[in-house]
Amino acid sequence: MGIDLGTTNSLAAVYSDSGEILLVKNHNDEVLTPSVVSLTDNNELLVGRGAKSRLVLAPDRSAAAFKRAIGTTKEFKLGRTGYSAIDLSALVLQELQELIKAQFDAPIESLVITVPAYFNSIQREQTLAAADLAGLSVSRLINEPTAAALAYGLQDRDAESTFVVLDLGGGTFDVSILEMFDGVMEVRASSGDAFLGGEDFTLAIALHIAEEHDLRFQKLKALEQEKILSAAEQIKQSLSSQADATASLEIGKSTFDITITRAQFEDVCGDLTARLRSTDRTLLV
Repeated sequence: MGIDLGTTNSLAAVYSDSGEILLVKNHNDEVLTPSVVSLTDNNELLVGRGAKSRLVLAPDRSAAAFKRAIGTTKEFKLGRTGYSAIDLSALVLQELQELIKAQFDAPIESLVITVPAYFNSIQREQTLAAADLAGLSVSRLINEPTAAALAYGLQDRDAESTFVVLDLGGGTFDVSILEMFDGVMEVRASSGDAFLGGEDFTLAIALHIAEEHDLRFQKLKALEQEKILSAAEQIKQSLSSQADATASLEIGKSTFDITITRAQFEDVCGDLTARLRSTDRTLLV
């Protein structure tokens, strides 16, 4: 089994004896499980999509982006109970483990977890501690850029080569330079921004939508904010393959038809893109 324990979303896959790679789906029939934990009013712990929907509605009982706190002593309060980043990561890993058990009638022989290349020894140890708390035995940790390179088959190249891996996740941005020789890949340099990711681009679009329609985003109700963020996420994904994207939004008694072009998107997210480029230049100079 392989797990990408992400800042925003996590993903699990099973490598079968036949060499087939099968992505694990959650209860919503999705392969991406939000790395979010929430405590319900009945003091039950929710993990994944259900927990994410409570981030806006019950922020004092929900936690996200706790991967950023791995290696620290930061505590997250869900209601009156405090949880460490290890505790919360363990809950996400446990959720993925239960999904695998429900879908595959076979024992897990080994487990690999990906971690950022810049993770130090303490962060790696705490990731292993989270897995242990979830009842998982980890065969090894593998650097995320190395995993990405392997997924694209770069290890099968005959000649020695040097390549750059850009990893823009939901909550973090990583740049790594990898070298391959004799079938071995090695991370030569890493840089990044732990507070820059796809969620920031979604928020930038949401704020633009609110401004264009004279809506004060911060003053809106939690459900209304969530509606705008959902529309912004939909637009962002559509613009990956289209020149423009549309969405319909109901706020109060008003309905808004939204259209954003790729050029507008680039303008709205210009500051974020500049941060991506500055990180690249720092590493590649």
